[in-house]
Parts: sequence; structure tokens; C-alpha cells
Amino acid sequence: MKKSFLLIVLLAGFTALHSQESSRKGFHLGAHFTPGYGTILTEAYDYLSYDFGMTAGIDVNYYFTDLLGIHTGVTFLNQPWKYEYVNTRGDGKDVSATLNAIGIPARFLLTTGHSTVGFYLEAGIAVYFPISYTSDLDLELLETSTAMFSTELVVGININVSEAVNLNVGAFSNTTFPVFSNIDYSYGLLNGIKLGFMYKLGN
Repeated sequence: MKKSFLLIVLLAGFTALHSQESSRKGFHLGAHFTPGYGTILTEAYDYLSYDFGMTAGIDVNYYFTDLLGIHTGVTFLNQPWKYEYVNTRGDGKDVSATLNAIGIPARFLLTTGHSTVGFYLEAGIAVYFPISYTSDLDLELLETSTAMFSTELVVGININVSEAVNLNVGAFSNTTFPVFSNIDYSYGLLNGIKLGFMYKLGN
């Protein structure tokens, strides 16, 4: 009797565990919007302050298990920059500039909580391709890079709305380099709050 009861408990536990592990497993389609503040650090100019920037995009996720997955998609990056330009006569001018780029991320996903609020983590890299650079400086001396690499991190919470829909909210940090090709170093910084959702395909 005790052996039968133990067997039933083990089978029930295995079934529940298997059901939980397979609930998130598979492809998910989603989107995100990440408002934040950022700047660009260079050897040539001193930045004045952080300014509003953001990312937005379409996300494609694949979960190998209920916890672990990978993330890719297409992301639009709006990188702000406020800096001081000083000409050869020593005259200074405050300049506002914006870099826009399209990127492809590749990130590791860790998500906990099947039926409740859980921990959410994204960590990885991305490749961005600049599509425009605008500045209110009459004479622009900088050349944007053909391609930029980025390290990206999101730490936050995952909210299970239903079996198919998940919301995620977290602190976002992005470091992009090199922004410009004609100076020795240039790093784009953008920190903000990621707001995203995922919809499991095949439900």
C-alpha cells in the first residue's frame, strides 16, 4: 500500500514537472518598447548630459525548457547625445545629436514562474547598423561606423497573464561601440526600462 502510494506521488510529481517544463517551451513572438536616457562617450568631446533615447522592436524567442531560452528579432535604436563642441578659436557650442540604427540581438533568456510573477533575465549581444545621424552642428566632422556591437542586459520580472501571454518589465542597460569610425574610441550608453510581451505560438 505504501509502495503504491509512493508510486502515485512520484508519477503525479513527474507529470506536474513535465507539464510545467513544457508550458513555455517553444516559439514565442513578441514586441518591446524601452524608453530611457543615454549619451555617447568619446575622446574628442565632453558630453554635457544624458538625453532621452529608446529602443523598440519585434522579438522572436525560443524556450528550450520552461526556464531557459534564446532571444532574437529586429530592434530599432535611438541613441541620443549632447556634447560641447569647441572650435579652433576656442568658442564653445552645446550640440544635440541623434544616432538611429537597426540591430539584430542574440541573447540568453532565463524566466521563472509558471503561474505567478517570476524572475526575468536577458543577457547577450547585438549588432547594429546605423541608418541616420543628425546633429545641429553646422560642420559635422564625425563619421558613423558601418556596424556597431552592443552588450545588452535586462533584469526584471515576468508576469504570466495566461498560458500563452507573458509580460516582462525590467531595467535595461545597453553599451554600443564603436559609434564613430574616425576617432579612437566612442561608446554609446543607454539605460532605461524595458516593457515587453510574448505570445506563445501554436496555442
